Amino acid sequence: MSRFKAGVLLLMLFSTIFVGGINFIVSKAFGYGGSGTIVSGYISQNTTWTLEGSPYIVIADVIVEPDVYLTIESGVSVKFKSGTNLLVDGILIAKGNSTHTILFTSDLALPSPGSWGAIIFRRNVKQTLDWVIIKFANTGVNIENGEIAIANSFIIQNNVGVSITGESSVTIVNSSTSYNTGNGL
Repeated sequence: MSRFKAGVLLLMLFSTIFVGGINFIVSKAFGYGGSGTIVSGYISQNTTWTLEGSPYIVIADVIVEPDVYLTIESGVSVKFKSGTNLLVDGILIAKGNSTHTILFTSDLALPSPGSWGAIIFRRNVKQTLDWVIIKFANTGVNIENGEIAIANSFIIQNNVGVSITGESSVTIVNSSTSYNTGNGL
């Protein structure tokens, strides 16, 4: 293989997107059968995590900035390294369906409750989680501020299922918060 082709291949496998001086890292993941995408850092423009790029492996906190959308397609898996979080200051669109749920879970081979941080909603924005499964987090969903609707979802085997603080409003329909080691809600 020529040096040019090897350099292009390396660039394709390990690329960093620079937006406004803030890094959002995306690269192909090894150890996932040649599939998977490593993510971390700030998301400063509307972004979609696709089924083709799944699983998404969060190696450091991912922060969705205000007025920015992170859309996660049906069937996608998001796997978190120990202690990492998805912090949402913008809008998270996570709507799976009955045959293709969205999974948020630990990246460990033998996970247990508390293996990763949380999905944290920090701004007063209306959010919806539909047909999602959240497992092995310290806190599955942490609503610090805002309004959220959780439907058709399973928040299971976490330390705490859903934590609600501040001026928050939560609606949970046709969902389960079970087998959490602490409180479900």
